[in-house]
Amino acid sequence: MLIQTVGNASTAAPRPRSIRLHQRPILHYEPQEELNDFTSMEDPVHATTRTSNPALLLLVGFLMVIMIGLSTPAFSQNKTEKTFTAIMTDNQGVETEVKNLHFYWEEKVSETAFVPHELKHVPVKRGSATVNVKFDGIRGIDFKSPTEKALPLVVISLANGNSAEFSLALPGSFKGQSDFGETDLPAAAIRRIVFK
Repeated sequence: MLIQTVGNASTAAPRPRSIRLHQRPILHYEPQEELNDFTSMEDPVHATTRTSNPALLLLVGFLMVIMIGLSTPAFSQNKTEKTFTAIMTDNQGVETEVKNLHFYWEEKVSETAFVPHELKHVPVKRGSATVNVKFDGIRGIDFKSPTEKALPLVVISLANGNSAEFSLALPGSFKGQSDFGETDLPAAAIRRIVFK
C-alpha cells in the first residue's frame, strides 16, 4: 500500500475496486417419476399435466373452427326454398300471374295481436281431418262460391291426375309477386288457380 503525504495529512492511494460476483446456487434437475394415468389426488398439479402433441392440438383446433363455421346462419341457409308460380283468376274473370305464391293467414292471439303465417301448402278439411296439400303436387285449384260466413269449397287437382273436393280449413288469402307488385287475393274472391 502506498502512502502519500500531503501536508500534514497522510492519505492512502485509492485501491482498485474488486467486483464481487454473486454466485447463484446451481439448480439440479431431478427427473420426477413418470406419471401414469392413475396419479394420486394428493398432487393435483401433476394429475392434470399431460404431454400433448402439437399436431393433434392443431387438428382439433382446425376441426372446431370448421364446426363453428358450419353452424353459423350463413352456412345453414344454403338450401334455397322452392318458389311457385301460378295464374290466379278472380271472381270477375281477371287473370294475374303470381310468382313466389304462398297461402297467408293470421293467427289471432288477442283482440289486437296477430301472428302471420306464410305456407307453401293449402290447409283443407276432409271430414274431421285437416289435410295440408303441398304446392309441389298441385296442378290446379277450382274454388266454389262459399255460402254465407262459410269457408269456400275447393276442388284440388293433383299433378298425378287425382282430384278431390275439400273445404278450406283456415280463412286466408293467396299472396305473391306480380309484375305490378305484391298481390293479395282472398280465397273467397278466387275462381281458379293454375300452377305452372
